[in-house]
Amino acid sequence: MPKGRGITLPFAPTYNSAGLYRVGVNSTSPGVVTLVQNDRTVGGTYPWASWTTSSFNIPPPSCGSLCDAPTSEPCHLASSFSFTDQYGTSHNLSLGAVTQVEGYSTTSYCPPAGGSSSPGHTIPSGPPAGMGDGQVWAIWQSPSQTVADVEGFTNGTVGPFTVTDNEGLTYFFGGTGMFDPALQVYWSEPDQIEDRNGNVVKGNIDTLGRQITTGTTIGGLTYPQGTCPNCPSTTPVSYAPAYTTAVEYGVLQSGETMQCMPYNMQVTNSTQPAALVYAMPASSGGSQQYTLYNGTYTDPNNPGTPNNYGLVNELVYPDGGWVKYTWKMSNDVTDPNDPYAQAAFFEGNGEMNGTPDGNTYTGACVLQYSTPVLASRTVSFDGSTIAQTQTFTYSTTWGSSYQWTAKQTSVVTTDNISGNTFLTVYNYSPMYTIGDQVPFAAQVASGIPVESSVLYYSGSSTSTPLLRTVTKTWADLFDLAEEQTTENGLTSTTSYAIQGGGSVTSPFTLATGKSEYDFGASTATQTIGVQYQSFSSNTITADGFTATIRASCPRTVPHSQGQTASRHILAS
Repeated sequence: MPKGRGITLPFAPTYNSAGLYRVGVNSTSPGVVTLVQNDRTVGGTYPWASWTTSSFNIPPPSCGSLCDAPTSEPCHLASSFSFTDQYGTSHNLSLGAVTQVEGYSTTSYCPPAGGSSSPGHTIPSGPPAGMGDGQVWAIWQSPSQTVADVEGFTNGTVGPFTVTDNEGLTYFFGGTGMFDPALQVYWSEPDQIEDRNGNVVKGNIDTLGRQITTGTTIGGLTYPQGTCPNCPSTTPVSYAPAYTTAVEYGVLQSGETMQCMPYNMQVTNSTQPAALVYAMPASSGGSQQYTLYNGTYTDPNNPGTPNNYGLVNELVYPDGGWVKYTWKMSNDVTDPNDPYAQAAFFEGNGEMNGTPDGNTYTGACVLQYSTPVLASRTVSFDGSTIAQTQTFTYSTTWGSSYQWTAKQTSVVTTDNISGNTFLTVYNYSPMYTIGDQVPFAAQVASGIPVESSVLYYSGSSTSTPLLRTVTKTWADLFDLAEEQTTENGLTSTTSYAIQGGGSVTSPFTLATGKSEYDFGASTATQTIGVQYQSFSSNTITADGFTATIRASCPRTVPHSQGQTASRHILAS
């Protein structure tokens, strides 16, 4: 189905090794920084949103000798809103709400935000109360209800909101969520999903109202139940990453010291699934089954290499082909330049002579730590003959303020059929998303790696001839601004014109043009221009939700070599 012209049940089997464990504050040992498990990084991906709630006290302003000093009043905060789409990509929504606690005075000492100084306000305050990252756009449906819900602070309820993606799908969330005690977040799947043509999916009910469950036959296809005979339910996880701590002393007052939370980076649990099975109906009848083996549990018929991290060690395809994985810590002896792969920043408390003085310092307590990383990948298409083997090594360059400035991944690939081996080197630069417009107590692995260059060598080391270099610059986290390819001393370039998104008038990032330069050419060989026809706002109302969408319809038309043109688009 073309994007934006229909709706397909947005569910796919996914696997995200990067987020299986992340640094956070332990819920069972308050005030201890540790590694917590993200239970939603494996399994089927259905779009979902998450957020956090917290409370804090801010002393009110003093009225001097004219009156009694008012008491400190608590504030409620809803923040850290994110949305994970059907492709497994996470988006920072930058929504939030700051309110007085229910039952306290209407004079607010909570920090104003979003241009509002009322006793309670959403972030942004609107209208329209919307934010996004250029790929998705989130809107509070009833800011007043959000303020009331956050004031009451009942089970993480934050009021209704919608998320619309750049394919024209709108996701409706009621604002209630289930609490994840490991991640310390509330999360929710959408109550329903609607496309720009009015087609609706609710849970496992399709656009025609048919419920898809195991054993259901639709269109001649029966949805099967996956099987894994004799598979245990869980696999044990046990490891302790290397780490080092630091304090940003530059923020302290004279004579003041910093008190940081204690750290316990040992991971020990047995809740990780030992195997994951996905079964799909086959057009010829029967089913196709995909099986992932995790951690220390391996395929009894064709064992992979077990690991203590709970990560996948083998993926078996329906036709018997497989991919096997091995893992290591980023401070492995094969990676001497990568002792600490990531950094996290937590809130510290000031002390004078060993006594807390009431000062808090956001991000002043620093933790650098190692993570599990991929060591090797082996592929067999027929289930017996190894066709390809890859090995991975890593390095991280650290700059000032405990932020990394560059990462590198080197991949040696061996074609086991021909015996040829070659090296590919990937270089990365950090890019940062827009942050929450509310106070924060921690930042974890905030720098997102984006490719800056890729180097292709003819052999297994950098001493062999360099065949090709690809360099990239980025307009934002999701969109390339320019890509250059150099071979035999000549360079070709592709440049992209990007119209930024994330605003009320232009919520989505749009490509407005592309210019291609052949190898060695100083003038464009081909230029493509894209113009957009704007439409008036379209209001979608369903089950008490209202989403207002402003759409643009593009059509990209390639042009003859050596010519430049643009085309005005009319959409029906």
